[in-house]
Amino acid sequence: MKNKIIWLIILLLIPAILFGSLPVYIDCNRFLTNEQNTKFEITYKIFHKDLAFKMFNKMLTSQIEVDFTINNSEGTELYQKDFTKRITSEDNLKFSQEEGFFIDKINAVLRPGTYQFELALMDDVSGKKIIWEKQLNTLPQNNFGLSDIEISSFSRPAAKNKLSNFRHKSRSFLVNPNRTFINEEENNFVYYFEIYVFELIPDETKIKVEVVNESDSTLFIQEEEKLITNKITSFWKKINIEAWQVGTYKLKVAASNPELLDGKKITNQKSFFIKEKTKIDLETEYNIAQYFLSNKQKKVYETMSYNGKKKLLESFWAANDPNPKTEKNELKNLIEQRIEYAKQHYSTLTKGWENDRGRIYVLYGKPDERIERGFDYQAKPFIIWKYISGGMKRVYLFVDFTGQGNYRLVWCKNDENEVKDPQWRSYLGPYFDDQLLE
Repeated sequence: MKNKIIWLIILLLIPAILFGSLPVYIDCNRFLTNEQNTKFEITYKIFHKDLAFKMFNKMLTSQIEVDFTINNSEGTELYQKDFTKRITSEDNLKFSQEEGFFIDKINAVLRPGTYQFELALMDDVSGKKIIWEKQLNTLPQNNFGLSDIEISSFSRPAAKNKLSNFRHKSRSFLVNPNRTFINEEENNFVYYFEIYVFELIPDETKIKVEVVNESDSTLFIQEEEKLITNKITSFWKKINIEAWQVGTYKLKVAASNPELLDGKKITNQKSFFIKEKTKIDLETEYNIAQYFLSNKQKKVYETMSYNGKKKLLESFWAANDPNPKTEKNELKNLIEQRIEYAKQHYSTLTKGWENDRGRIYVLYGKPDERIERGFDYQAKPFIIWKYISGGMKRVYLFVDFTGQGNYRLVWCKNDENEVKDPQWRSYLGPYFDDQLLE
């Protein structure tokens, strides 16, 4: 059972480069300008849990390289730009949950035609990458038209420097490119679309917005007749989905005017999804807590049901929350950061969070004093870590037996939970200075 848990931990925390391309959600929506050119809005979203982070200037940092290219239908390059997006945080990145994410939007205004888009993204830390390619036409240049439908998580009045790239006129809309909403967590979503009337007429336009489920049953419908006096008119609404079941839904838009297109309807639709709230990832939670659980607690944990394990972990973190008044558990966040640091800095023949240096770092953090020596006469490379603060001085001696940077703990002081190697002194050669351990 112990080996099974170890393998589960490895599968959860091993750098994602081993599992293929970078998981990115991408969506493109088209809108017309007053000149009837088409504005392509490409939104991409990456969850923090799918990115690799490293320490940079004392902050966990991830860096995304972006390369955006537009070709015409003959394959001639019309536009190319590459840039870097950096994500940093001192203490609030949540690597094991889908709460944290990076999102950005790229805009391009193009004349009528067919275009080939390519968006290449690479995680600089892990080397994972993805290439999104799409051939798209511009919207038709008719006197009466309809944009694509944008699905967003929320909308709010536009604020200076906040979500500035996600604005439509005076409001900002946080686009949800995967168009997925979590049951029991997200109670609303927002749709946005535009109707274009480039030939002003006195008759009212009929507009119908409808949401149907997989059985084609209508869950939401709104019909109105509106006298459109602008070339471009925006329509948006927040819809409550609290009582809706898990599944796939379609949002349909239809508009018609007796004086335009011989009264024919113009239509568009877009799918979105409601998925079940993911159960707590017990293996990931256990991986964080295991460093502080006693052997007895670990044995009891292995025999428990899912709900029992969940309650044990919740009780453990509740009992070890330095500041229960805050929503986050500062100790848990600290351990998550240490695991990420160990993964980036101590991974050699074994994964950084499971070898000796990684384990000690996760438990106690950065040492107050560090001593390192390379190969010497009859001596193997070694590292000494000293923790002076906290009331008790702890000392750890790591030796590299292979010369490949895989240091193993052979001796320690004031830590009864660690095992000493009885032959540790013989690894250090005849000229080792014992004072280094003081």
